[in-house]
Parts: sequence; C-alpha cells; structure tokens
Amino acid sequence: MCPEPFDKTVAGNPPDLPVGWRSGLAALAAAAGAGIGPPLGPVVAASVTPGLLVAAQHMLAEWQGLRIGRAASVLEAAAADADVEISELIEATGEREPFQMLAGEAMQAGAGTLLHAKVRALARAVATGYQDDTTVDVQRLVVAALADMEILHVRVLHHMAIHMKEVARDGEEDLVMHDLGSIASSLPGISEDVAHAVIGTFDRHGLVFERPVDYGHIFAQFNVKRAEELVDTTGWLEIPPPGWFLSDLGLAVHEHLAAVADSR
Repeated sequence: MCPEPFDKTVAGNPPDLPVGWRSGLAALAAAAGAGIGPPLGPVVAASVTPGLLVAAQHMLAEWQGLRIGRAASVLEAAAADADVEISELIEATGEREPFQMLAGEAMQAGAGTLLHAKVRALARAVATGYQDDTTVDVQRLVVAALADMEILHVRVLHHMAIHMKEVARDGEEDLVMHDLGSIASSLPGISEDVAHAVIGTFDRHGLVFERPVDYGHIFAQFNVKRAEELVDTTGWLEIPPPGWFLSDLGLAVHEHLAAVADSR
C-alpha cells in the first residue's frame, strides 16, 4: 500500500516535500541523467517526475526498513542463543570493542539476506563471541564467510561436510576430497561452473584447501599397459582432476548452519 502523499502525486498534485528531500531527489534525477550521458541523459533527468521520485523514496525507505529489521533479528537471535537479554548484548558492544566489531559485521551481513539459516548462523557467531572473548577473531572470519554465502553455498558446504564426516568414520581419508564433477553430479541444479564459483568463494575465505594432484605418484602407480593403451587411443593419460577438502574454518561455518537446522 502506498502512503497518502504518493496517491496525491499520482493524481497530479505532488506533495510538498521538505527542502532537504527536494534537493536530494533533484540531485538523484540529475545523477541519473548524468550517468547515462548525452543525448539521452538530459531526457532521462527531465522525465524523472516528482511522482516517480516520491515512489522511489518510499521504495528505498521500505527496503531500508527491511534491512534494519533483518539486522535487528541477528541481534535478537544472538541474545536468545547466549541466553541473555538484548540489553546485555548491546551493553557489551559498548564495553568490548572487538565484540562490537563482530556484532556490527554480523548485523550488516544479516541485513542483506533473505536466507533465514544465514541470519541464524550469524547470530550463533555473535553469541559465541559474546560468551568467550577468545573466539571473537575466529567468529569474525566465520561472519565474513557467511556474508558472501547464499543458498547454493550452503548446499555445497553441507554436502561436503556431511560426506567428510561419513568417510571419516570409515577411515577412507582419500574419499574426503571433492572435485567439481563430483559436486555437480551430487547436487541437482548445480553445474560444474556454479560449483567452481562456489568453491572460489570458499577458497577466498579459507573454508577449503586444495589438494594438488601428485602426478609423480600417479605415474609411478600407473599400469604401464593401460597407459600405453590410453596414449595409443587418445594421445593422453587420464589424470584425475584436483580436489578440495574442508578446512577447520569451513567445518566451523557448517557447524553454525547445522545447529540452526537441528534446532528447528
């Protein structure tokens, strides 16, 4: 529902906006035209009517309100996880600067997502840092990683972590490694290209480490007859692709996300 001033604008009677808003919106229109440049720039700037500017004002205000609400939900959930009042959490941000950084970064990350699991995982990171100052630096790394993650990242991380725990129980360490093909074939809707982008995000935040292919070991163990057959038929040897393992930090991020799922 649009507020009453916007309805009047549509009817041809623009509201009397405060001077600050008028100058700001005029600058927005001018900037829009300048960004496009001639010959269309002046036309665009002139065509941005007061009604459209007010509509943009309301849309931005609503969007900003949603962001603030999601940021506040991180703080609210963190207080619940830490079993303290929100006022105590807020008081701690004023007394403990490292924790203030953690809470602020988590709220900023939560403000920009619609993923409930991400908001709750961010809250757990804040709660962990609140309860133990020695964990704040690590939790800030967790928050930085979560900030760049959405649903596809969560799916891949969960797949890698669950598989890692399963094979670890069987003592088959080599099977913990994941390559792009295995990820794509295990997760519907995720291609190798998407898996590559997701792994790139993980790698940037230190959630995975790559296990390089030991070509010397491969050649030493390779069946000579089979090698000759491959070279004769294809001209090359079949070398397995590089793969990735989850790091301890990657497991820490997954633990926050898994705890959220378990609490439902």
